[in-house]
Amino acid sequence: MTSRPVSVAGSPVRAGGAAQRRGRSWDRAALERALSGLEPPPAVGPSGHGLASASLAAGRPFGRFRGGAAPAASLAAVSPQTWREEGGWELHPGGVEAAVDFVEAQAAGRPRVLLLGLERHAGPGDGSGPLARRLSRFIRAGGAVVAAAGNGGAAPARWRLPAGAPGHIRWEPSGEGTLELWYRGAIALRLDGRDLGPPRPPVPGALRRIGAAWVSHLSGPAGWPGWRLASVTAAGPITLAFRPAPGAAPILRGPRPGESLELPAGTRPLGAAGLPALIPGVISAGGPGGARGLRADGEPIPTVRGPVRALAATELAPDGLAELTGTSAAAAWIAGRLAALLGRGAPGAVAALIRERG
Repeated sequence: MTSRPVSVAGSPVRAGGAAQRRGRSWDRAALERALSGLEPPPAVGPSGHGLASASLAAGRPFGRFRGGAAPAASLAAVSPQTWREEGGWELHPGGVEAAVDFVEAQAAGRPRVLLLGLERHAGPGDGSGPLARRLSRFIRAGGAVVAAAGNGGAAPARWRLPAGAPGHIRWEPSGEGTLELWYRGAIALRLDGRDLGPPRPPVPGALRRIGAAWVSHLSGPAGWPGWRLASVTAAGPITLAFRPAPGAAPILRGPRPGESLELPAGTRPLGAAGLPALIPGVISAGGPGGARGLRADGEPIPTVRGPVRALAATELAPDGLAELTGTSAAAAWIAGRLAALLGRGAPGAVAALIRERG
């Protein structure tokens, strides 16, 4: 059967400390029935985005759909989310890492490409978090990882403050927003002249009101041992004064591009909070003239160029087709193109793709 594009695997999630598979596996024939309305669609995203991305990467031709970049590739589409009637889609802690485990197990040593559809990556952005560590292992084991260039912010969204130097941050959000200050060691913090006090364990009730802002000051946020986090959510101007321990250089992230932000002298931009900026080896995929992130050293991330408008399959349209646009389309096509090169045993496939499409 070639009239629909993908096989979809069940969703692995963390439960009780162990990785478990929930839901069901979808073979190509079962997906045919789902897309025909005879069965519920697979849980590859609430908007049809996951299936559309998968089809553009490795779909087989049908109707007006000309097929993805690697129609001969095997494909596992995994969602680390669960639908809850009372609360919509819920992302499981550790679910993305478990999804990587599942994909790697399905590959069983064969050439493999991981296409990530993540909007943002939490944490300080120094590559020390659980997802960054898992993806680094995947790359060291011979896998390739492709992420959309714009995800996590097209403009610099992280800064390293001067080490050990006291100073203040003046921020005026455009609407309600959240500012995060990640740091190690001790630090004295004052918000609009009021002391934040020592960090607290990350438990319910850690969020509190200070003036017109909501603040949490946490010790050891989940997944980042040794780090501490001061998070401020506000809709109006705030001033955050800080005095870090000697040698400590806090990391600031969160303000949106174009917002008024005053930072101490000596502050260094670290680039966008997307995965290509954080993890060496992650391939940044974008379109002509599209977003480019910055690495921690301030240098632009090499971005591989793909189409930013393409026909793809979706369970949401009557004829099973819709247009996928933006860096999502570019990343899906680039992942498929790389899979096709690896499947043919092309030497230096990643370098060749960057030369071809960079």
